[in-house]
Amino acid sequence: MVKSYKGELLLVIAAIMWSTGGLFIKMLPDLSGIVINGLRSFIAFFALLIIGGKIPKFNKTIVMAGIAQCACLTFYVMANKYTTSANAIVMQNTAPIFVMIMMSIALKKMPKLIEIGILLIAFSGIVFIFMDQMNGGGILGNILGVLAGISIATMFFLNGRKDADAHASSTLGFFLSFIIAIPFYFQIEVFGPSEIMPLLGLGIIQLGIPYYIFSIGVKTTTPTTVSFIALIEAILNPIWVFFLVGELPGVFGIIGFVMVLACVIANIMYEKNKKKSPLLQEIK
Repeated sequence: MVKSYKGELLLVIAAIMWSTGGLFIKMLPDLSGIVINGLRSFIAFFALLIIGGKIPKFNKTIVMAGIAQCACLTFYVMANKYTTSANAIVMQNTAPIFVMIMMSIALKKMPKLIEIGILLIAFSGIVFIFMDQMNGGGILGNILGVLAGISIATMFFLNGRKDADAHASSTLGFFLSFIIAIPFYFQIEVFGPSEIMPLLGLGIIQLGIPYYIFSIGVKTTTPTTVSFIALIEAILNPIWVFFLVGELPGVFGIIGFVMVLACVIANIMYEKNKKKSPLLQEIK
């Protein structure tokens, strides 16, 4: 039987689009991170409604997944304020670790050694990529980065449930992200056409469209695989820097890139060749 990789391919496209965030954010030097997140979420909220073509319906799982998404976006922005960007990225990408823990609890069985091995190599690759930029950082910022990782892991896990709807939960998550940032909008000093265009790029290209694609791909993909494919967002950051600035990544960065990419592919192949992939939809 020919295996379908449609879900995984859609998630790869989503991850590539997510990775463009840094490019647009660099065009908004006068806006704080939480303001950027709130305004891009406002645009993404309407983009998802229009693309989805339906009014979302909610249940407990969808609401929790929406809150988790909002928490991830907010914690990551806050982490960048209290620690280095490299630290925040690495801490956020602990997500696959927490997904594996959640899956083990849900399936009531320990992960296999090969699964743990792939995970550890992938996370080591992330560390390698940002090794030159990392330092001790602020403890609070590092904690917030880990909380972002836990939040996104929770979002991936919940969106794997039978009663989940990633389109609805993402719409809610964007709305909540916009609401949380309201007090900070009054601190905006500069806002004009030069800010509007990058925000549209963030709201539509970096969040709206890819989260719609994500909502389709996640339906046929295990939470573990989703969390691995999401790592592509992090490893593409140095690639974008190379194409735009001409700054070559270091040896460790190249090694890390290869490690993560190899682990993403290995995880996809491993999950597909299981006799029965642990989709949460199968758990009664």
